[in-house]
Amino acid sequence: MWLHFTLLLFVFIPTINANTFEIDYSNHQFLKDGKAFRYIAGQIEYFRIQPELWQDRLMRLRHAGLNAIQIYVPWNFHETFENQFNFYGMANITAFIKLAQAQNLYVILRPGPYICAEWENGGLPYWLIKKKGIQLRVYNQPYISAVENYFNQLLPIIKPLLYINGGNILMVQIENEYGSYNCDKKYLGFLRDLAKKHLGNDVVLYTTDPPAVIQCGSVDGVFATVDFGVNDDTTVKKNFEIQQKYANGGPIVNSEFYPGWFTVWNYGNATLPTTQKVLDTMNSMYNSNASFSFYMFHGGTNFEFWNGAEVYGAVITSYDYGAPVAENGAITPQYLAIQEWIKKLPNWDSPPLETPPNNPVRGFGTVTMKMTDSLRLAFLLSTTNESCKQTDLPLSFEELDHPYGFVIYSTQLGFVGSTLKAENIKDHGYVYINDKPQGVLVGYIDIFGKRSLPIRNVNKGDILTIIVENRGRQTFLSILDSKGLLPNVTLGNSVITKWSSCPIDLNKIVRTALNISKFENYNPKTDFSEREKNPFDQSGDTAGIYVGSFVITGDITDTWFNPGQFRKGQLFINGNNVGRYWPTGGPQTTLYVPASMLKKNNTVVLIELLGRGTDSTVSFDEKPYFG
Repeated sequence: MWLHFTLLLFVFIPTINANTFEIDYSNHQFLKDGKAFRYIAGQIEYFRIQPELWQDRLMRLRHAGLNAIQIYVPWNFHETFENQFNFYGMANITAFIKLAQAQNLYVILRPGPYICAEWENGGLPYWLIKKKGIQLRVYNQPYISAVENYFNQLLPIIKPLLYINGGNILMVQIENEYGSYNCDKKYLGFLRDLAKKHLGNDVVLYTTDPPAVIQCGSVDGVFATVDFGVNDDTTVKKNFEIQQKYANGGPIVNSEFYPGWFTVWNYGNATLPTTQKVLDTMNSMYNSNASFSFYMFHGGTNFEFWNGAEVYGAVITSYDYGAPVAENGAITPQYLAIQEWIKKLPNWDSPPLETPPNNPVRGFGTVTMKMTDSLRLAFLLSTTNESCKQTDLPLSFEELDHPYGFVIYSTQLGFVGSTLKAENIKDHGYVYINDKPQGVLVGYIDIFGKRSLPIRNVNKGDILTIIVENRGRQTFLSILDSKGLLPNVTLGNSVITKWSSCPIDLNKIVRTALNISKFENYNPKTDFSEREKNPFDQSGDTAGIYVGSFVITGDITDTWFNPGQFRKGQLFINGNNVGRYWPTGGPQTTLYVPASMLKKNNTVVLIELLGRGTDSTVSFDEKPYFG
């Protein structure tokens, strides 16, 4: 009888989750399960790392002695096209967070909706720009409706991963450095209430802002934190005094502490603080009883077209950031110094573990690249009557529902002139008259900015073609950064009209190039009847599609792609869009290629935009090179 009663109790009494995480404002501390808690975290992004390497990179953070990570969530990575949500593969945030939990790492989540992160459009989807009357990052009905629709998908995925629900997410950020952008408290309140609606009233929400603008970035009911880089003791204390004022007490937190910085094409390597200065600031913060997070601890790579841009230029493919864990996972001297510093902390709850070895890296030698088509011809052949739009004025990428990559614009000239101008172009525009290259229109306020070109030997009836490359939308201020050949384009003093605007399907081009590569004796002038009508080599132009192959004997490892005398373009390996190369712009020369993109027999495709030098070879090297 007593046994039967005991079993009934066991069956019917529900399991109670004892996990708690809260803020003790009066004692200026976090409480985890009722005990004082602080964190030393590192920013790391699942969307800049191949999934096969997630566990490796997380392990390296844990072995350094960190007890937490910070993660951004880029909206456009999960909803690239409106109402088409993706949380699988490289976008499987749940799998990444659970791998972090297996490494005994807590998570501080930063879901935006805006994230900056030097990521395409600051994480905001391109299609927002199309919405009539929209304003970004304010309480604007078209914008907040889109945010609510996205968070209705994302936040229910996040809820079971909260620490208070048995997971490892301690806190969730509202917006991102909002005080640097605006002061719309109604918008911040909307995000706060939406987060609580989905995650519950017990979730700890926080904001992050530079100290000077924290007043506009903070909002009632949300814990306020600051961010700053290397500083002396006096400045560190002043920054934390400001944070404490707007946080109404509570823990002392620097949510972004910068041991490195990002790099932009054409502007040289970023100036980085010395390791000693990083350690000195860490000492100052720790002695203030602060929690802090390195931005970045491991940066990763802007694969495909995911790099963002500043007003003065586009961010490079590498997001190494000068971080303690290098782009390919290598352990740096700064990593070892931070690890040693954490070892000496008294009673630290996450002591460093054995320093991980570096992953193997090999060079695979030289690859000869063969041109299969001119750039202009290959792009034209990739289009269809259905994909091209005929309008009086050229259409933007957004109007074509073509978020990234390239659009080819063409028109038959009804008049002539000596100067072509595209005053509103923001990127690179590669100009042709018939099949002859004329030069490059360059947007952005960079050292190569040039929005007009002299046109040579132009006649009425000639075909003007402009290939526009989207180099990445601005991450800050995210000011409706529309892309493409934007009106008006003029020749002489007259506006050019009657345009064909065609999105480029690079996957189709790469598939065609891969098929061509199977024919050992392929001659692009005589094979494939469509190409015979306009052979690419009339002008000596070497911008085009190139194919090569190489075989790996032995172990398949990480490697570094070196473009040699190829000048600017996009790299595909085995169909994987690795990213942009631009050694003539620099400072990045080599691209990181993870082993997961390679196999025994490999095919390389280059979309070369400017034309190569005299050598048509590339190489796969053992070491990176930044010139």
